[in-house]
Amino acid sequence: MSLLSLPTELVLQISDSLEAFELYSLLQCNRRLANILTSIFCNLVLSDPNTLGKRAFQLAAKSSDIEMVKSLVAIGLPTHILNGHHVGYICPSLTPTEINTLLSVDHFSVDARDTLGRTPLYIAAENNPAAVRCLLAHGADPNAVSDATQTPLMHAAKHGASAVIQLLLENKLTDVNLHDPEGCTALYLAVDRGFVDSLVALLKHPGINVKLSPPRKSACTLAWRRGPYSLFRILVERANMVS
Repeated sequence: MSLLSLPTELVLQISDSLEAFELYSLLQCNRRLANILTSIFCNLVLSDPNTLGKRAFQLAAKSSDIEMVKSLVAIGLPTHILNGHHVGYICPSLTPTEINTLLSVDHFSVDARDTLGRTPLYIAAENNPAAVRCLLAHGADPNAVSDATQTPLMHAAKHGASAVIQLLLENKLTDVNLHDPEGCTALYLAVDRGFVDSLVALLKHPGINVKLSPPRKSACTLAWRRGPYSLFRILVERANMVS
C-alpha cells in the first residue's frame, strides 16, 4: 500500500521512525504530506541543529526549495547552528543552485563571515570557479579580507586557481595590487608557490604592478631562486615592458 493513501494518523506514526532526509523526501511527494510532516521535520532538525539542521538546509538548498529554507529560518534554526548565517558553512560544496536558493532568503548575506573571518567568496576562491562566478553575480565583495589578512584573489593565487583568478579579475572592483601586512601581493604568492598559470592570469590585468613585493624581497629574485625558470622569464619580460 502506498504511503500517500494511508490515514493521517498512521503517516504520523511512521514518521516517528524516519530519518531527516527520509522525512524531507516525503515532504516533496505531495501537498498533503507536506502539510502533515513539515512541523515534525522542523522539530526533528531542531533537536540536533549542527548536524540535522545543517543537513536540512542542504537538502532544501540543493532542491531549490526556498519555502523550506524560509520555514527553517522562521523557526530560528540558524541561530542554533555554528556559522548558521554563512552560505559556505551551511553548504560547503557551494553549488550555484545552493547559493541562489540560500541567498533568496534575507537571513543569508553574500558577504557573511565565518569564525575565521572568511566570506563565501574567499572559501570558493580556493578552486571553485562556478561558485565564484555565482557569488560575484550576487554582489560579493572581491576585496574582502579574511582574518588571515588576505583577499580572495590572494587565496586563489596561493592555491594555483588560475580559472578563479581570471573570474575575479573580470570584476572591475577587484584590486589586483592589494597586499597583506607582510607586503605579499597575489602575484608574489603565485610566484612563491611556483604557479605559472596563475602568474600568467594575473599578468593579463593591465593594472598589475609587477614590482610590488615585500620589503627587501623581489618576485623576480624569488622566481630565480625557486624556479621554475619560466616564472622568472615571464616576470622579467613583463618588468622590461613597463620599465
